[in-house]
Amino acid sequence: MEWTIFESEFKTSTEEFKLTDRDNLRRLNKSLQDKARKTVESLLSSPDNVQQIMRMLKSNFGRTEWVVANRLETLRNLESIKEGNIESFRVFYNAVIGTKVAMQNVKADNYLMNPELISHLTEKLPAFSKQMWVRHKAALMKENVVIDFNIFSRWLEDEMDNQLASLNPVFSAKKSNFSLKPKQIVLNVNSREGEETAKCPLCSSRSHASLEKCEQFRKLSVAQRRSAANSCKVCYTCLRADNTRRNCKSKKKCSICEKNHHELVHNDELPMTTASRRPDTQDSQMNVCNVNGKNVNTRLRVGKVKIRGPNAVEEVFAHHHLELSYYSVQISPPGITEDSNW
Repeated sequence: MEWTIFESEFKTSTEEFKLTDRDNLRRLNKSLQDKARKTVESLLSSPDNVQQIMRMLKSNFGRTEWVVANRLETLRNLESIKEGNIESFRVFYNAVIGTKVAMQNVKADNYLMNPELISHLTEKLPAFSKQMWVRHKAALMKENVVIDFNIFSRWLEDEMDNQLASLNPVFSAKKSNFSLKPKQIVLNVNSREGEETAKCPLCSSRSHASLEKCEQFRKLSVAQRRSAANSCKVCYTCLRADNTRRNCKSKKKCSICEKNHHELVHNDELPMTTASRRPDTQDSQMNVCNVNGKNVNTRLRVGKVKIRGPNAVEEVFAHHHLELSYYSVQISPPGITEDSNW
């Protein structure tokens, strides 16, 4: 803390709270540190020494010429103000006004009459402010006004107000919540088991991620459900879009046929692929095959093949199913008169 501030606070508080020398000695013992304490350490034993302590402190740390030298050195070390830089202008303003007040506190106003000091500060002003000060100074000299530090500081206060008034307040624009980019789904690794973080692949609701819980999906017919499941690319076992039947960990089976699919996509009347037959053959049983002694509907893979006989080559449609290990095709081209099995 500078001596001028310390001395002013010490005197003001003593008068305001009517403190005794004993009270002030306690305060000095608590507040003095380092070099200041060592200077008056021998006097801190008695309250009768308070006035002498203050005189010694002022002699060592509060001499007027030291205060003036310190403040003038601060002004000399100020950087030149950059044009349009309000922050550097603020630093310059604070230093000048602070020096004025400090000089007045130590009754050293005569040091402020130095014209060289004002000329030195004028050179640190930006070009436009320098021009304004020259005009103001010329107007005062016409009225025979003596230019001193007080007049320069009062002009500087007005110039600081003008600098601040020229600033336009900038308010940060409120960010819109709307974005052209879709929001990414954030999966919380700390979420509890069973919490749904994805959205429904059909209705886009975030209350569920499986078509099993989708009311819109349940209202569809079986054929429409199967079509929707294919379009949404969901697993036929759990009806979720975040995995496939191959890597699905669900052990759920159809409650109707016990097969590895969900009962919502179960269909007893699946259309069969055309059985292997000649293109011009009309057969009402072409969608039925015999498996383990039962006639069932099934999907078959069909391929066009050529069968060579002794006298001719016949093109037929052969079918294959993963659950069948045996199948036959009835052909009757020239040269072949019996069933050919393969």
